[in-house]
Amino acid sequence: MAADAPLLPFAPAPVRRSASEPLYAQVARDITAHVRRGTMTPGQRLPAEAVLAEAYGVNRLTVREALSSLARQGLVRRVQGVGSFVADAPVRVRVDAAAGDLTDAIRGQGLTVREDVLEVAAAPAGAVPGGPFTAFPGPVTILWTRRVVLDVPWSLTLTWLPAALAGRDVRAGIEASPAALVAQHQGLRLRPAERAITAAPAAPSDAEQLDIATGAPLIVLSGGDVDQHGRRIAQVAERIRGDRAEYAVDLRGPAGG
Repeated sequence: MAADAPLLPFAPAPVRRSASEPLYAQVARDITAHVRRGTMTPGQRLPAEAVLAEAYGVNRLTVREALSSLARQGLVRRVQGVGSFVADAPVRVRVDAAAGDLTDAIRGQGLTVREDVLEVAAAPAGAVPGGPFTAFPGPVTILWTRRVVLDVPWSLTLTWLPAALAGRDVRAGIEASPAALVAQHQGLRLRPAERAITAAPAAPSDAEQLDIATGAPLIVLSGGDVDQHGRRIAQVAERIRGDRAEYAVDLRGPAGG
């Protein structure tokens, strides 16, 4: 192992079998420390799995699991058939919980953003999470959209809208946000009425559309939207890359409260 250590751009820390921390986690923790210190710079290619395995005194499966863990954390970018690279430092977008249309809110920060419609489906009124839209009874349109910020996939959103508000010309392959569609066709403005905030690992479909590793952390927002008249006219379920966003909630309450 000592003879191969110079092949690494850093001195590997010793790993030991421990009931409290698996070997792969110790390897991942040591590589993370060197990335944080700047020993390896963004875009730099990591040594091959065999080299890392020899340097740490573990098998290649352990190294592979360590690199997969780092990829889920967004510290390492893995390219099939090429190797693993130190990931670029992500640009985190601060999202205000009180913001209306997130696409407009992100543009307001001077960032380039677009929203692409991936799929469109029709569904009965009873398919809406939280119950049918009482102000607009009847069938609904479900939109699956992807938001791209600074040319990087940022989030995936399912939106349920009354079919009468979505418009007949909505289709996959166009660039439009649900809020923009409702404003264009009906002159209504969407704003969030409530949001539940949870976290979840990226499913394979998330990973494919967001260009992240399966299992990477996602911020999950779900809840209803109302128009300027207070009528519930949309239900959303949004999955946002955890390495690209932070969700801000103002806890101060009304002034003088």
